[in-house]
Amino acid sequence: MDYDTDALVVGAGPTGLVMASELARNGVQCRIIDRLPQGSRESKALSIHARTLELFEKMGIVDSFLARGIKIKRLSVYSHHRCIAHVDTRSIPSRYPFMLSLPQTETEHILSEHLLRQGLEVEREVTLAGLRQVNDGVEVLLQYADGQEEQLYTRWLVGCDGPHSSVRHLLGMDFVGVKFEQSFALADIYLDWYMPPQQATFFLQNGEFVGCFPLPDSLHRIIVAYKAGTAPEGIVTQEEIQYALERSGLKEARVRDMLWSSRFQVSQRKVRHYRQGSVFLAGDACHIHSPIAGQGMNTGIQDAFNLAWKLALTCKHEVSPRVLDSYEVEREHVGRKLLRGTELISRLVLAHDSLPSRVRDHVAPLLSNNNFIRKQLANTISQVQIAYKHSPIVHDQQPKSLYSPLQEGERRQAGERAPDIHILLGNTPMRLYVLCRSTHHVLLVFTNRQQPDQDLEIWGKLDTLIKQKYRDLIDAYLILPRQPGIKDSGRTRAIYDAHEAIYATYGIANNGLVLIRPDGYIAYLDHSIELKPFQSYLNNIFTVGQPQPANIFSRALLRKR
Repeated sequence: MDYDTDALVVGAGPTGLVMASELARNGVQCRIIDRLPQGSRESKALSIHARTLELFEKMGIVDSFLARGIKIKRLSVYSHHRCIAHVDTRSIPSRYPFMLSLPQTETEHILSEHLLRQGLEVEREVTLAGLRQVNDGVEVLLQYADGQEEQLYTRWLVGCDGPHSSVRHLLGMDFVGVKFEQSFALADIYLDWYMPPQQATFFLQNGEFVGCFPLPDSLHRIIVAYKAGTAPEGIVTQEEIQYALERSGLKEARVRDMLWSSRFQVSQRKVRHYRQGSVFLAGDACHIHSPIAGQGMNTGIQDAFNLAWKLALTCKHEVSPRVLDSYEVEREHVGRKLLRGTELISRLVLAHDSLPSRVRDHVAPLLSNNNFIRKQLANTISQVQIAYKHSPIVHDQQPKSLYSPLQEGERRQAGERAPDIHILLGNTPMRLYVLCRSTHHVLLVFTNRQQPDQDLEIWGKLDTLIKQKYRDLIDAYLILPRQPGIKDSGRTRAIYDAHEAIYATYGIANNGLVLIRPDGYIAYLDHSIELKPFQSYLNNIFTVGQPQPANIFSRALLRKR
């Protein structure tokens, strides 16, 4: 079948920009359109969490974000002028143990510049006016600002066009949920106050909420939640923000100036399905929720990252259809849990009845002072705990005998995020994530901890298998529990683990196989080295053959560039 393009991305917010960028990085021809004449000029979303920063590292752009953002390392919650909870992000098991605060305008600017370097530009003031699924593709009608139209035939269509998604509306998909009674105000202000510069602070009082986040250039983001029927009308004013701060107990805080503000209400909504035929939804187009937990933009970006590599391998005819099917299975589950979690947090935070608020204020200190619970909360907020253990494309090859990992480190499961660790590749020290920056899967072959040389023969068979059938899909590395020696001089893909730190990190008691997906999650895990079940897994996932790129030709009508 001939297509004008492999993929059309609708919407150029953070989710759409990441989607287009990752498709391009994976070698997929795509276009990205947006109905607006320019990117966001409002700061909107600002929290970038650890897992998203790890993905930005894979994209090669994390340093640009770190150079511009503010690192928030502590979250503190006050109720009636008393600290009832705190979270220290430095316990997050990531190279980025913090929340990065950066206005959405800056996030979109960095992503747009990255897209330009990849040779792809957002086509602006272009509206999706119609779509029709035909055979294995989508016929779309695009409308331009000057009234001209273009008909386009694309293999895949990805709707990243926000809560009022035209893609979702044209498909007739329900956006099921409820609207919160509370209304919210946002403002970016210059503020004189005494709170630590790397801390986000939240104040709860009588069913109302004020959150304060530091931003670059000495700015602060203030978010105010009002009880039903109590919010002022009209535009948000500097005086309104000053009063909200004073009402929260910040008598000495002074608002010097206000750059941007907005007033809105919040809905909790989600589509039932993330896919309909050759059309996919990602980001706010398929889930919206309370902004209190700062999860929305991060979830959309991870939707895009999850889908992009699967679309790419499908376009190249290299994987089973179940790989693309897994997008909805994996990400719908995340979206469903996210809505439940944000609704619970919002209702606890905004509780105005005396009994629920008293219970909250009594229980919260007990929980946040528990080290285990505090770490779990930090990991949940940072999204490093997201896992796809029930995905149809991950497999945990259980050991034949009972295994206790207590003395060996953590027990990993297929579907979990692959942890990063410092390694020695040959004589070169680096981090494991450096090896995972490509668009390939990464196979780690752990040799026997007591007698590593006895597994070199099966390593040779695995290496030959990868080179012959999966050269363009999998990068394989041998892990040896010793220092490099003279006999290893010819090994170019050997990782030396003399202190067995990698074994402990991945819970490998003796030997084993770990296959890491392009999005950094464990696809296959075996606590032994058995070729047959691993080969069976590869046969179920990959359909090895010559790539069959689409014969691209222009069917554009009426539009001349």
